[in-house]
Amino acid sequence: MVTNGVLSAAKAAVPLAMMLCCGFASADTLRVGGTGTALGSMRILAEAYEAQHPDMSIEVLPSLGSSGGIKAVIAEAIELGLSARPLKDAEQAAGAQARVFARSPLVFATSLDNPADAITTQAIEAAFSGRILRWASGAPIRLVMRPVEEANTKILRGAVRWDGAGG
Repeated sequence: MVTNGVLSAAKAAVPLAMMLCCGFASADTLRVGGTGTALGSMRILAEAYEAQHPDMSIEVLPSLGSSGGIKAVIAEAIELGLSARPLKDAEQAAGAQARVFARSPLVFATSLDNPADAITTQAIEAAFSGRILRWASGAPIRLVMRPVEEANTKILRGAVRWDGAGG
């Protein structure tokens, strides 16, 4: 169910994204693609915008990844690319421009059955490096990760000391 707050955000967010999108003027369809982590929320925003603007169509493509979305914008295959990373120098040199539209949170979650009420950065590092394999309760730690090549995983690897052994 979409709440009024989400709809209000969509009314403001999607037109902003379209204004920031270089070269998009009056085509009937805005094509959006890029990082998979942003596609779910972009679909919700697109549906809300289309409901308010029936003459406009927003096509949210399957995941292209951050690099794929940027390459597609440079090639003029899509109008709006979604990236979970900053532009590389070569992408900027090719004409790509970045504007912060939204941020994706990185969340650490545990089962409701897990008695742990807080997770420290040190515990996260220990779990991801394989130094600890179980919670204090004795239950096994199961790391559920996005693919190693995805931007969010790379950001996590840069934020904590992790050699990938635990994940």
